[in-house]
Amino acid sequence: MSSKLLSKEQQQYFGKFPGIPSNEQLSEYFFLDDYDLATIDDLRTDANKLGFAVQLGVLRFIGTFPRSFDDVPYAVVEYVSKQLTINSHSFLDYFKKTLKNTRTNHINLIKERYGYQDFSSTYAQKYLTTWLEDRLLLSNERPSVIVDLFLSKCVNKKIVLPGITVFERFIISLKEKVESQILQKLAAVPPSQEVDNLLKLLDMPAQNIDDKQLMYRLEDLRLPLESDSQKEISRGISRVKQFNQFNIEQWSITEIPESKIQYYARIGADTRIQHIKRMPKERQIAVLTAYIYHYRKVALDELVTIFMQYLNTRFKRVKFAEEKERLRTLHDLDTSANQLMRAASYLLDDNLPDNQLRETIFSKISKEELAQAVVKVNRITSNDKEPIAIVNLLNYYSTVKRFLPDLLELFSLNASVHGEKIVYLWEFLKKQDSNKLCPQDYQAIKDFLPIKWAKYGEKNPSQQMKVVVFATLEQLVPALKRHDIFLDDSIKYSNPLDSLFSEEEWLAVRQSMAEKLELPINVEPLLEEVEASLQDSYQKVINTWETNNMCRIEIIKGKERLVLKNIEKALEPESAIRLRKEIARMLPLMDVPDLLLETNQELNFTDSFTQLTDNDTRMSDFHVTMNAVLLSEACNIGLAPVTKGNTPALTKDRLVWAKHNYLRPETIAEANNTVVAAHNQLPLTQYFGNGDIASADGFRLSLGVRSIHAGANGKYFGDKGITYYNFVSDQYSGFHGLVIPGTERDSLYVLEGLLEQTSPLDPSQIMTDTGGYSDMVFGLFALLGYQFSPRIKDSGSSRLWRMNKEANYGPLDSLSQNKINTKLIVKHWDEILNVVSSLRLGRMPASELIRTLQRDGNPSSLGRAIISYGRIFKTIHLLRYYSDEAYCRQILIQLNRGESRHTLCRAICYGKKGKIYKKYKIGQEETLGALGLVTNLVIYWNTVYMQAALIKLKEEGYPIIEEDLYHLSPLLHEHINFVGKYNFHSKLEINGTKLRALNPSTYSQKKK
Repeated sequence: MSSKLLSKEQQQYFGKFPGIPSNEQLSEYFFLDDYDLATIDDLRTDANKLGFAVQLGVLRFIGTFPRSFDDVPYAVVEYVSKQLTINSHSFLDYFKKTLKNTRTNHINLIKERYGYQDFSSTYAQKYLTTWLEDRLLLSNERPSVIVDLFLSKCVNKKIVLPGITVFERFIISLKEKVESQILQKLAAVPPSQEVDNLLKLLDMPAQNIDDKQLMYRLEDLRLPLESDSQKEISRGISRVKQFNQFNIEQWSITEIPESKIQYYARIGADTRIQHIKRMPKERQIAVLTAYIYHYRKVALDELVTIFMQYLNTRFKRVKFAEEKERLRTLHDLDTSANQLMRAASYLLDDNLPDNQLRETIFSKISKEELAQAVVKVNRITSNDKEPIAIVNLLNYYSTVKRFLPDLLELFSLNASVHGEKIVYLWEFLKKQDSNKLCPQDYQAIKDFLPIKWAKYGEKNPSQQMKVVVFATLEQLVPALKRHDIFLDDSIKYSNPLDSLFSEEEWLAVRQSMAEKLELPINVEPLLEEVEASLQDSYQKVINTWETNNMCRIEIIKGKERLVLKNIEKALEPESAIRLRKEIARMLPLMDVPDLLLETNQELNFTDSFTQLTDNDTRMSDFHVTMNAVLLSEACNIGLAPVTKGNTPALTKDRLVWAKHNYLRPETIAEANNTVVAAHNQLPLTQYFGNGDIASADGFRLSLGVRSIHAGANGKYFGDKGITYYNFVSDQYSGFHGLVIPGTERDSLYVLEGLLEQTSPLDPSQIMTDTGGYSDMVFGLFALLGYQFSPRIKDSGSSRLWRMNKEANYGPLDSLSQNKINTKLIVKHWDEILNVVSSLRLGRMPASELIRTLQRDGNPSSLGRAIISYGRIFKTIHLLRYYSDEAYCRQILIQLNRGESRHTLCRAICYGKKGKIYKKYKIGQEETLGALGLVTNLVIYWNTVYMQAALIKLKEEGYPIIEEDLYHLSPLLHEHINFVGKYNFHSKLEINGTKLRALNPSTYSQKKK
């Protein structure tokens, strides 16, 4: 049956065993308790008893009854028969000799005794309808996820699964019903007079826009901002004003879930105009309403971002110019300072009479020379009462003045207690309609200015308006970044703390959330536990100090300091090196298109690529088209090299259509999850790791175009670039990635990526380099139940913290005098629980929350409380790092795996010399997401063929030592051709084993 909802795998295993149950699953679902045995004992024959018991277990496990003898694995029958001391062959008699009515009676008895309901029962229909409608209303989960959740709900609520057609139709009918309700509500939001304006967005304007080609009004709105140029700032202002033409404040939209608004807004942003115009009118209005409501905030965020970048560029430019000027005048400064020093030396000479002082100085240095020296030093040296390069900065006033009136109108600012002065200045500027300030106004505002600016304004009355403007803007930029200032109708620059549970909401969910997080409502017992753990960590180091070869204490500049030894790379067994080389020789040569197609033939990962709308029409050889698109993105080569005009699946129009409609970050993530799950099931993968450990590290890339999402990082790229913050499991698979500007610190994103990821892996221990570390991250990780294990640069100089002021920590005592502020933790514990609960439920991005709490090194009281908690776990980590070589080596090995994976990524992403030419973040995410997916496909393919090579070597008598398997790596790529002509074949020619022939091993050749 062709399914519109279920994936191929879901269709294949619906109401069936997905494989032979594990021992744990047999114990959980097929163990017979006393009640079961008593019920079974009432039955007459062994066949009836065994058949009844097996049917009961099968129902518990897969949610329905077996239809034939062949539906049940023999391991199940054997496990149940042993409990009943009945011959397992009796189960065959149950299906072959027992009357059908008897089996039906057993089914009814099971339902009656164990409280199972038919899917068609009134209870089941009412309960499942309510649950599924609520789920569909509040979320936008993928169809495959909805199916899995719905199936699990049926099994857990003892509702017998129906046939697959009934099951699917039930979900589809409710899905259509909920969508119809949402569309009706959205279409009814704008008043009738604004509906016409919404529909006009689908019209072509009468004239060109900014001297560009004609485009639809909606298309003009959808075009993101590209850079921080004055032209783009003007376009950004005009764009926000177009959004503001709609009276969104008057729209009654609060009843519609935000997730649904974002879903239909995304359709409005990504769907071709012609397709929207073909939609029914109600759907058109709903999509456009959601788009205007949501993307008005996006447009405002982009405008704020480029204006901040514009200001930062000017601030850096004048600072650089001043430093350059200071370097140029250093010779003059040295000469003048030397003259002043000579004059000062006479002032300090006690033997020189006061009445001869001036005569003596001027006899050595003329009065004119001394006066010139004073002028030069005063001009060259910086005055700490004035801002850096203030004069040059004020020269930009005429440019800023062009934008300022519109920005004052469009930016509605609110503030925390730390930003109230800036908001006051902003509101003051709104009221000014002139370029000059009267003295009374300046005196009224002076106390709200930083001292440097206030002093300069007093000395230069004619510049006071400029001073107020730039003093406000200079403070506004960092305040927006750390969320001291936040904007109404913004996403990126809103107040993250507004996303916390309200007081009423928190009282309702606090107990349940604390239980889920395994954290107490009262923190004192927890602090006692962590104090005992901290004490134990100190004691372990003290007890082994005499034999500890990991670190030592040295006196450096009069202070004790820990010095750590460098961890050398562990020597690998010669047998492991030989085995690795042998396997590498045996891997067949591959062109990357064949690798993608053959892997897809097994995993069907291209099924994960769906259209944003429900009209998911699949063309023939769709998998060929999609793999070509993925390769073009991952290799960074564009569509031209994979386009074949004489192949229907590879024509330019077809590839562009597939890329536009199917390639999105969420579809790439779903396909990647399929590959990660399959790789996790391979036997050889278990020797790499079990998925409990992961690392996070940045993969740095240069940009070849200007982009507001790029940042400067001189260490990795000359101008501006981006970072693909990649999460890699101990199985070498990349299970998540984030695109962040090159300037951002990794520690802002390590927790966010971990909480966002949707892969089947659930790592509990995360390793990073120093850039991913901060005390606050330690605290949040511990509160969320993760172990944070960063490699901290110069960790010997890191502070050690204690909770017991009176404790004596022997050789570490003088190095651990810093006391944890437990009173602060107790004071803010309820707020901390609220923060952690909100993070766990995804109510806010972790990166923005951390910015808000850290405040650029001046954390709030709540932030200091989380930092204090984190310092406990940082100290525990450091103490282990100082004494446990195996722990250090584990961190090093995992980080090296991530670095080695980046080497493979660079081999794949070879196009355009590795530079990314995507202006917009969505394009960058698509390219790097595709790169991560293709990298995982290479890793999966390598692992499969490495397994095959091991089997062949074993058959040939090669002496394989199991310990050597732990040293293998699937990151090989010398046998894979990423460069050249790309040929995609719709029909693959591989042998009956579904694997290519391996190259002969040198071991087999020697035997011959």
